[in-house]
Amino acid sequence: MAVTRSSVKQSSQRCVAVQMFTRKWFWLCLCSGASALALAEAPAEPVGALTEIGLTASAASEADDAQEAAALFRSLEQSGITDPAPPATPERIAPRASVLGLAPAPREPERRSQFDIPARDPAAEPARTIARRVANFQNLRARVPGAVWHEDPQARFAIRSQASCLAELAALGVRAHLLERPLTTPVPAPVVLDGPIEGVLFASLHLDRDVEVSCELAARLPALARILHAQGVRVVGVNSSYREAPKVSFHTFGLALDMAAFRKRGQTLIVAQHFEVTPDDRTCQARPATPEGKALLEIACALAESHLFSSVLTPNYNEGHRDHFHVDLRPDDPRLFVR
Repeated sequence: MAVTRSSVKQSSQRCVAVQMFTRKWFWLCLCSGASALALAEAPAEPVGALTEIGLTASAASEADDAQEAAALFRSLEQSGITDPAPPATPERIAPRASVLGLAPAPREPERRSQFDIPARDPAAEPARTIARRVANFQNLRARVPGAVWHEDPQARFAIRSQASCLAELAALGVRAHLLERPLTTPVPAPVVLDGPIEGVLFASLHLDRDVEVSCELAARLPALARILHAQGVRVVGVNSSYREAPKVSFHTFGLALDMAAFRKRGQTLIVAQHFEVTPDDRTCQARPATPEGKALLEIACALAESHLFSSVLTPNYNEGHRDHFHVDLRPDDPRLFVR
């Protein structure tokens, strides 16, 4: 479900009062028969946290999602987390100090020079540009102590034509639409998520943007959602999907997702608050002391074990990732990394 600013309709909807990062109050509403949440600014703290207006049975489960999303937003606000995406600084980018050494990184994969995408396909030029740019990226992951590498030939993938990828999204039941505005960076088949996926809602934590990703990443979300659903997760707080900077980030290709919080029934797991940083342990060998820390580590390590993503980064990676889990896809690269 996209969380966007829009006017609140006056029929068949359910609204929850929620205070966002701006500390303003908003009505978070689900309109019956629609696939999007409506977010409208309230003049002050509303009287009565929940208002029901003719909720239909078909909208009941999505209205429940709206309540869980509101609970996630409230938990973040109560935790004092008001800036979900602090700017990068050298101190935040540097790897965390650790008694562990550097794991040998697998050699760089051969880069693709031939592409199967028709030249006129909308995904063709982004795919070629990504390949050229990535060839010049430094291997920052190789500088991180305590990391674990794997190579899985089955994890290697190529960017497909826009039509082929969108057809897979439809077959997978992923509700999304093509992003219409022009982008300043190469994103193959950029899409906006329009609804829950496999019972999991990916909700943007920013009022001014939706969850925007490349089609290739969107096609991995059903499998990601099944992993999260098995852990009891109903809502994911996304603090970054597509963005324009920095240029060396896979976010600029729509191929990365940052997840700051996970809502279970009656509980919100906040990475910045509950994840236990263990720089002197391999991430998935750590033994968290709290139930919340254990639950978050189980999520991160389930993602790593799935081989769905090229990278799974936790706060163990560096200070810049202290408040979220980062996952990304790297075309034509069989290397897998977790820290």
